[in-house]
Formats: sequence, C-alpha cells, structure tokens
Amino acid sequence: MRTCELCGNQIVGKSNRRFCSKTCSSKYARSKVKSKTDWEVDWSYSGNTGSEVLARNLNSHMPLAREWHMVNMGYLRTYGINSPTYSADSWEVDWSVRDGKKVWARNPYSKMPAAREWHWIDQRTLARAGVKWKHANAPKGRYISGYGYVQLTRRGMTDDDIKLAESHGLFRGKRKLFVNEHQLVAVKKYGKLPPHSVVRHLNGIKTDNRPENLVLGTTQENTMDHVTARMQAMYWREKYESLKKEFDEYRTEQQ
Repeated sequence: MRTCELCGNQIVGKSNRRFCSKTCSSKYARSKVKSKTDWEVDWSYSGNTGSEVLARNLNSHMPLAREWHMVNMGYLRTYGINSPTYSADSWEVDWSVRDGKKVWARNPYSKMPAAREWHWIDQRTLARAGVKWKHANAPKGRYISGYGYVQLTRRGMTDDDIKLAESHGLFRGKRKLFVNEHQLVAVKKYGKLPPHSVVRHLNGIKTDNRPENLVLGTTQENTMDHVTARMQAMYWREKYESLKKEFDEYRTEQQ
C-alpha cells in the first residue's frame, strides 16, 4: 500500500494516487515556490491570443503541465510572467471601428503573431496597456445609451424639437433630461404614436434613425428586426473569414 508523499499516511483506494487527500495535494502545490523560471513560453506560436499562450512547466508535478499546452495569461501572471510589450505607445488603435466595448487594434511590436494583426481588443486589455479609452465622438448633447440607442439631451436639440418632445411626453428619466432620438424622429414622421406601439429599425441598426428606416410595430416585430440583423452580421462575418482563409491558402501556394 502506498503512502502519502506529504504526511506519510497510508493511501486508501486507488493505488496510483500520490496524496491521501485533497488537503495534502493543495498543501504540496502551495509548498512549491512559484518562479517564472519554471515556465517556458513560446511567444512565436501562431495560435497565441491575448488571453492564452503556448507554454509548459518542466518542474510541475502534473505530467500534462510538463507538455506544451495553452495556458491562461492570468495564471502565468501569478508566476511573474507578463505579456510582452504592454505599453501605450506600442498599440495602434482605430477608434472609428467599434463594437460596444471593443475596438479594432494591433500591436506591431508584440511577440505574438496574432496580436500583430488587426483584431478586436477589449477596453480592459487596453487599460492594462496604459491606453486611455476614447469614447465615441458625438455632437454635444447626443450620446449612445447602454442599450445601443441614440439619446438626446436638451443641449443637443433645437427649441422646436424640445417643444415637440414635451408635447408628446418623450422625455425620459427621473428628471426628464433625455429623449430617444428614434422616437422623436417617429413623431415627426407619424405624429402622435399609438399606445403600446414601438418604433422599429428596419435594418436592425439602433443608431440608424433616418425616417425611411423607422416604422411603427409591435414589441415582437421589433425584437425580430434586431435578431435578423444579428444573424446577417454573423453570416457575413463567417463569409469573410472563409474567404480570407481561402485567400491565405492561395497566397501560400503561390509562394
């Protein structure tokens, strides 16, 4: 019968176990001094991402960890290993291309090939790199809400628009400080909005408040507009990735 490598007690059950309990296993793991010299990281691996890299720990007591595998960067930071070139002046950011809290960016000086290409990067990663987040440029008094709709304050409205919004009860919030732009445009187009009706965006883009893109409908119809838009976006994204892959393969063959 085998004995525990930490406390020396006999191990009951499976004979291939090294410790008698999870407590002993955890104590043994904590007893190992964490050192970044234990880890080997392949920064040149093409499959590296901003959150995972190819690495191995030859001093690990776990066989799988001694083999090359994808490791979370957050875990490697506990060993003192940081992603290379996390500095504000090394990033190129196209602030005009956005998707919520993500922007189109790249780091030409990164050791990771995927990071040197243009890709979506989130606000938290840029903040860790020291890049100050820039909010979308918009006229004063006009901004995008957390739900993706354009909202106007009195500062961004004409006197006639303010009077129209007040007469139709369009101002929202506890202090009645803002108006949803699509509702204001719909009132100009249709007049008084029928009860329980909603303003639909035909193309599913919440910021496209052109009169020709707005119609009245039900909540269900409005939901389907946005679902359809998301499905179309997914289709064209997959189409783009497929064509890009074919082009890369063709270019490789030509070389």
